[in-house]
Amino acid sequence: MLIPSASTVIPAVSAGGGSEYDPLVPPSAPAAQALASGSTSSAAISWGSPTGGSGSTTTADVLTQDVGTGASLSGGAVIGLEDGDVVRVRRTWTDSTTGQTVSATTTVSVAAAAGGAYDWVTKADLDLSAADLAGPWSTGTNNITTGSGATTIATVTVTRSGSTSGNVQVTADGLTTTGVAGTGNVNAAINLDTLLSTDDAFFSSGDVLVQVAITGFSVSTAGYLLIGVSPLTIQGAGFVGLFLNHASAGTADLSWYYDATSSAVFTAGSSMTSCVVDLRIMHGRFARARVTTGTTTFDDPADVTSMSHPGSALQSASSSQVFGSNFNLLCSVKHTCAGTISRVRVSRLEAV
Repeated sequence: MLIPSASTVIPAVSAGGGSEYDPLVPPSAPAAQALASGSTSSAAISWGSPTGGSGSTTTADVLTQDVGTGASLSGGAVIGLEDGDVVRVRRTWTDSTTGQTVSATTTVSVAAAAGGAYDWVTKADLDLSAADLAGPWSTGTNNITTGSGATTIATVTVTRSGSTSGNVQVTADGLTTTGVAGTGNVNAAINLDTLLSTDDAFFSSGDVLVQVAITGFSVSTAGYLLIGVSPLTIQGAGFVGLFLNHASAGTADLSWYYDATSSAVFTAGSSMTSCVVDLRIMHGRFARARVTTGTTTFDDPADVTSMSHPGSALQSASSSQVFGSNFNLLCSVKHTCAGTISRVRVSRLEAV
């Protein structure tokens, strides 16, 4: 679907002091960009300049996404595109002297994927609340089992840093990571790479959606809780996920976290007791995220829409693939904090 480009004019006004200027006239709208399937960014949009007016203008650009979600403007180009996306970009010029405004609009679209239909396929679904009770563990790689140890459904690597003596255990609610007073972190990494036999092709040839149900968490003074995906079994480069930072007694500020940088707080002073975090990975790199509070029920992957593109704090510094045969779901707690993961589901968009 292509939306015709257009230019609009708002009539001239007189400048202060009675001076008259010719009406401000917009340039021709830039040619629409129709991109091939698989494109993730457009070329920089080439805007002309208006004529008339006082000769001094300011500009403002607005992006509207008609099909798809997650596209944004960067350096004059549209980024974060997916197959089938359609966006409109409108530039408005305002005359600095007369206040006249004119605008022009162009479109960017990406062709739908060729070669047949695609659907989300469940690759792993772990109900950790139904696993055998086990632990507490303070270190090492440990088995999560069902049937009184008959079946190993996953492994978890436990590490501690600094002066902490926290632990990880399987409770009736799920996999619980508990910290104690101290300066270090307790890390619990569910080894999804071992479970799924992931490699570069697993990510490079299909989008991956990780859904995590979280319940039973607490965030104490000077403490925080991180839950997300990581190429490491400890908090470090490549980690991306939900950051719950202590706000006041019984509440936490919610933001996204990448490497060692958090985004702006999107929910302040939350007293939620459960949530679902959806993390979408495209081309082996983190792409988009969503959190739904007050529930532990997963949406169908096809219905996980309106995901945010949380900004530069959550984008990899390079275009190289982050995930391959190094894919973990990580829960990291500091100080006297705790968090429980009750369920994890990994789905992949595949040709059907």
